[in-house]
Amino acid sequence: MFRQIGFMPIKDPTGIMWLKERLEQPWGRSDGCNYAASVIPRGYESYAKIFHPAYLEEENREITWTELARNFNRKPHSEMQWQKIIKHDSSFSESIKLREPAIGHFPSKQVKALIEVLRKFTKTPDNCLFAVWEGWGGLEAEKRWPEAARFHVPERNYVLLGGPLEAAAISVLPFCEQSASVWWPRDRAWCVATEIDLMFTFVGGTFECIEELLALRSLEVYPAKIDDRVDINGDKINI
Repeated sequence: MFRQIGFMPIKDPTGIMWLKERLEQPWGRSDGCNYAASVIPRGYESYAKIFHPAYLEEENREITWTELARNFNRKPHSEMQWQKIIKHDSSFSESIKLREPAIGHFPSKQVKALIEVLRKFTKTPDNCLFAVWEGWGGLEAEKRWPEAARFHVPERNYVLLGGPLEAAAISVLPFCEQSASVWWPRDRAWCVATEIDLMFTFVGGTFECIEELLALRSLEVYPAKIDDRVDINGDKINI
């Protein structure tokens, strides 16, 4: 069981107005595509994309998208999509008992690695905000955090919690692991966002922060742009 340690309800919703102002409407452009700008707010110097690891059950280990893409004769790149990597080899992926990456959840092991970098690039590590999607089954936000502010961004409703940076690695659900959807320090030095329908997480921050993150070997990190595609057809290389 995952205990709820470190979260507290945030009553004042003004701390999230900047987020609402900087996020793009999902699928809001006339081209019928979806972009990173609908997941992570605009305004940061640089961005990174962290791919959630898959898992090889037969070998009892995590496996990166890069390794899988090469194994399946696909090309790894920053806008690769899971379905495009394995679509020609779905039977093989079943035979090797490949467990797909977590959708809408940033695994705590990877969160802890990310925290060690982000801590260096904020003046308010003990004062962070966490936006938790209200749609998770078993969340019971109104019962557990009745005083917490609720807010809406395009197509998503969130409850606003607070806590130290370390709280990012704590599950928001009582009986299974589930990360917060969006989190940032009070000084907004960086922001982390995991859209509930995606298998990867975006980080926005300073050039220095993202450069250090890209050098982190414990995470699968690619440089990203705010106008990168996030929909399945955004992978124009693996067709």
